[in-house]
Amino acid sequence: MAATNLDYSSFSGASRLLLETSGVTEAEGYHAKIKQRIQELEQETLRISQEICALKSCHNTATTANRLPSEVLALIFSSVSRFNTGASILTVAHICRHWRLIAMDHPQLFADLRGIALQSEAHTRAMVRLSKEAP
Repeated sequence: MAATNLDYSSFSGASRLLLETSGVTEAEGYHAKIKQRIQELEQETLRISQEICALKSCHNTATTANRLPSEVLALIFSSVSRFNTGASILTVAHICRHWRLIAMDHPQLFADLRGIALQSEAHTRAMVRLSKEAP
């Protein structure tokens, strides 16, 4: 076993074999095998991350709020932007993909710049860009 105190029992067989033969095999070939295994694990990590993202999106779609018609959510978002500063609608647009798409389909939500200019130049620019040509 390699010089670390890690418990390899939960690792894959391919990784365990590489870890347990550390220092026993020819260095150049060993490094190439480790590099290959790291690439395989990175690809698997990306695939798993994408799978988790898809499942989270599916989970969010099933929530009560996301089952409301888009028009109703847009009205709720409009109320939020009326009672709060523009930063609130930017926050709402960052909650999930569904809410972001609804907000982006309603540029008038971003047209009220009162109070937003005091927050930051970045917020002001985002609001102007997202308001498109809404009055």
